[in-house]
Amino acid sequence: MTEKRIPKYIYELFHNTPRQGPGNLDCTAKAFNLCGELPDEPLVLDLGCGSGTQTLDLAKLCNGRIIAVDSHQAFVDKLAERVRARGLEHRISPRTGDMAAPPAPEGPFDLIWCEGAVYNVGFERGLALWRELLKPGGYVGLSESAWFRPDIPKECWEFWEETYPDIRPVEAQLEAARRGGYRVMGNFPLPKRCWWEEFYVPLQDRIQEMDRKYAGNQEAGEFLETMRHEIRIYENYSDWYGYEFYVLRRAD
Repeated sequence: MTEKRIPKYIYELFHNTPRQGPGNLDCTAKAFNLCGELPDEPLVLDLGCGSGTQTLDLAKLCNGRIIAVDSHQAFVDKLAERVRARGLEHRISPRTGDMAAPPAPEGPFDLIWCEGAVYNVGFERGLALWRELLKPGGYVGLSESAWFRPDIPKECWEFWEETYPDIRPVEAQLEAARRGGYRVMGNFPLPKRCWWEEFYVPLQDRIQEMDRKYAGNQEAGEFLETMRHEIRIYENYSDWYGYEFYVLRRAD
């Protein structure tokens, strides 16, 4: 969903959810471990960090310094609170900014990370922009919506045409990464539990809370119904699409 189409209630909906998209520590660790030649203390740029659950996971997985960037100030503030509570101010720097031009003069980076947020700039554009921020041989780890099967049911296809028409099959995304100057170190689909247990179950609780808060508000009600529709689409058609995690290495 592009920034201009984000309804005004969406930040409130996601403010207190553990994650702002599908994922979990196991998948973050699996992807991170595909980065085979990182230094002992890598410099990491986490783009579209949200409130930073994967940022904190990355801090567990490596001894490096992490610059975490998101465009929404409340998410950045939330991450800053979590960082202070863990005494990680010396390792994690939350910043407000544009993931297409991140405020991170410390680069170039050993690793750029982006879980479920590359849609804000587009898959190919993001890889092109971020390649210039990487050290030679640096890595990118990102998860992105992808088609898993070609025989897409009409209702599912129409939902994605409206929501994110840039979704592509996995092989098309892999080819785009190669054309963009990357070697593919590995890729894998996120398991369905990343969508249900880690994302949609907490989200459903927030939807119910906002239903009560905005009872009688037509605009809010319509927005919340679109979120329920998204969940129903995944429930019915999760065999056809999901998130694919890609780990890429800048080819020099």
